[in-house]
Amino acid sequence: MRHRDRASEEWLSPDGMSSIDYMSMVCLDGLEKRYGSPLPSKVRTRFDMEKGAIERVCAPDYFLMARDIVDYARKNGIAVGPGRGAAASSIIAYGLGITGIDPLKYGLLFERFLNEAKGDVPDIDINVEDGQRDRIIDFIAHSKERQQAKIDVFELGVLSRIAAAVKSVKAVQGIDLDIGRIPLDDKRVFDMLSRGNSDGVFQCESEEFRRLLSEFKPVSFEDLVALIAVYRPGVSQFADRFVSNKNGQVPISYPHERMEPILRETYGLILYQEQVQVLAKELAGFPLQEGDMMRRAIGLRDARIMAKYRRKFLDQARDGIGSDVAEEVYTQIEDFAGYSINKAHTACYALISYQTAYLKSHYPSLYLTVDVNVS
Repeated sequence: MRHRDRASEEWLSPDGMSSIDYMSMVCLDGLEKRYGSPLPSKVRTRFDMEKGAIERVCAPDYFLMARDIVDYARKNGIAVGPGRGAAASSIIAYGLGITGIDPLKYGLLFERFLNEAKGDVPDIDINVEDGQRDRIIDFIAHSKERQQAKIDVFELGVLSRIAAAVKSVKAVQGIDLDIGRIPLDDKRVFDMLSRGNSDGVFQCESEEFRRLLSEFKPVSFEDLVALIAVYRPGVSQFADRFVSNKNGQVPISYPHERMEPILRETYGLILYQEQVQVLAKELAGFPLQEGDMMRRAIGLRDARIMAKYRRKFLDQARDGIGSDVAEEVYTQIEDFAGYSINKAHTACYALISYQTAYLKSHYPSLYLTVDVNVS
C-alpha cells in the first residue's frame, strides 16, 4: 500500500496519533516483551532502520492492518502460522506479533523483504488453519481499510493438527502448552529426528527425508532449516554432499576464508538467498539491496544483467580477495544462486516442522492420535 489516507490513519491510530507513531509504540512494546527492557542496542538499531524504510514507502498502515487481522484470528481461536514468505525477515513484524520467529537470531535480512532500491512495497502473507480462511476474508471485507491491504490468506492443514494436539494435551494432562514458546534446542526432538523417526512430522515424512535425517543427524534448529532447504526439487542433488560435509567425510573448503562464517551453518553450500546478499556485501562491498538484485538476476538467468553484475562483482572484489579468487567465488554464486531459497520462508516452515516434532517426542500417543484423526 503506497499511500496513507486520512480515514485509515484515524481508524488505526487512537487519540490522533500518526500511523507511524502508533505502529512504533505497539511494536516497541512487543519487542520489549520478547527481548527485555531496555532493548538490546542491536534490536533498537534494527528497529530504527526498518521504521525508516517503512515510513519512506508509506506502509505503517499496512503493518497495522496485518497485525489487526492476525489479532482477530488469535482472539477468535483460529490458529495462525509463524509466518510465510519473506515477511519474517522484519523485526517490526515480529514485534507486532505478525510473525513468530526471531529475525536477528536466525540472520534474516529485512532487505530481502523490502528492497527500496528496486521499488518494493511490503507483501505479508498469512497462514491459518484449515476451514478458517473464509472467516478471515469476511473480517477483511467488513472494512474498507483492511481491503486496501491486498494481504493473502492461505490455509495450512498442519496448523489444525497442532491446535488440536495442544488442546488434547490440556484436556488429558492439564498442561497449558504455549506452542509458540517451546525451546528450540530440545534434545529429545533432535534425538528422535536423528533416528529418522519422523512419521507425522510436517515436511519430514517421506522415506527419502527420513533417510536424510538419520544420516545427517540434526542437532539444532538451524540444521533442520538447512535440511528442509536442501530437500527441494532442483537442490536435492546436493543432499549427499551436504551430509558428507556436515559429518566430516569430505573436508569443507572455501575459495576465501571470509566465506566461512557466512556458509558455516549450511556446511559450505549456498542454500539461502540471504547468503548471496551477504557474500556480495562482504566480498565485493555491495549494499544488501544490490546483492538481492544480483541474486534475482542470476535466478532469472538474464544474461545481460548477469554480465553487468559479474563485471561489477569482479571489479569490486579484486582488491580484497584477488582476481582469481573473485572469479571462483562468483562462479560458485552463479552455480547456487538459482537454486537458493528465501531463508525466512524456510525458517517459518521449519518452525512448524519442529513444533510437530516437539509434540510427537513429548506427547507421542496424544499427538499421533490427533494426527490420524485430524488428517
